[in-house]
Amino acid sequence: MPNVEIFDLWRWMLSVTVTIYVVIYTVRTLLSYVLWFNSSQRYQVMGHYAVVLLLRARVRQFARELVWIGLLLAALATAIVLHWMLIKVD
Repeated sequence: MPNVEIFDLWRWMLSVTVTIYVVIYTVRTLLSYVLWFNSSQRYQVMGHYAVVLLLRARVRQFARELVWIGLLLAALATAIVLHWMLIKVD
């Protein structure tokens, strides 16, 4: 019988389940927006307007949030690398 720890199995199953759920939910939401914006001429104009607003968003206005996201991603990457390094030592 293979040496499988229950916590590792649980963590793997949970991560796969959550990933599949998020992908399905995101695709359904984006599809519903596309269908809603294509439902009539009025909503198509609103959809084009929303796209133009998103494209006009200036990066400088969100620079602090983008830096914060970058720092959090760097911390996450560091934690993952340290985790794998500690596993390889054992």
